[in-house]
Order: sequence, then structure tokens, then C-alpha cells
Amino acid sequence: AAYSETIEGLGPERFIGRARHETISATVAVLFDHVLSRPQLSRSFTEMSLRDPEVAELRRAFEIVSVQRLTVLISAIVPRDVVPDPEATAYVLYGSAMQTAYGLAGHVGEPPVNAERARRALTSFIERTLFP
Repeated sequence: AAYSETIEGLGPERFIGRARHETISATVAVLFDHVLSRPQLSRSFTEMSLRDPEVAELRRAFEIVSVQRLTVLISAIVPRDVVPDPEATAYVLYGSAMQTAYGLAGHVGEPPVNAERARRALTSFIERTLFP
């Protein structure tokens, strides 16, 4: 349910008429809101995925779908001469975003920066990666 809510929050209608930077920032905010509103859920899910093969398979399926969706998006909006490997780029961006969100949720202790600073930095990182 939490995953579906997040995906629904990323529908194209949410971004119509927004500038590129604003769109990326809003997308990062949706991800952070998802994780930070339920820090124990994401932590439990991560912990369970390390112990239970069925939960690990479910987590992997979420990751695969997320990376596939990002790959399609990157392929549609960024020329290949800028991002020669959209799938690898999607994988790295997804991993960076998720690790940042999990860190902010306190999965590995108190984060060194607050959510707003991390959101701005991640937004800048994604924008510079896709639109140098």
C-alpha cells in the first residue's frame, strides 16, 4: 500500500507546467515523505529483506520496477550523448535516493544533515547528472 501511494503521488498530472528543477525537487520530496512518514515500516522492511528470502524477493521486485520506470523516463527526456546508459544511471540515481531517504529516517543512526539540506543536494545531484 505504501509503495502504491508513492507511485500514485508521482503521476504526470502532478508535474504539468512545472519547471525541470521544481519537478525533480517535488519528486524527491515525495520519496522522502514516503520514507520519513513511516520510518519504522521502511526499517522493518529492510531488516526483514535481509533475513527472509520472500521479503528479499519482494524488495528486489520493487527495486526492479522502480529502476525500469526511471530508465524509461531518462531515455525519454535525456539524449544518449548526455546519458549513454540510462539503465545504469537509473540504478545509481535510485540507489542514491533510497540510501539518502533511509539515512534520514535514522536507519543507521542520526543523520549528519537535515531532510531539507539532503533534498536540495539530491535534487541538484539528479539535475546535474541528467542535464549537465
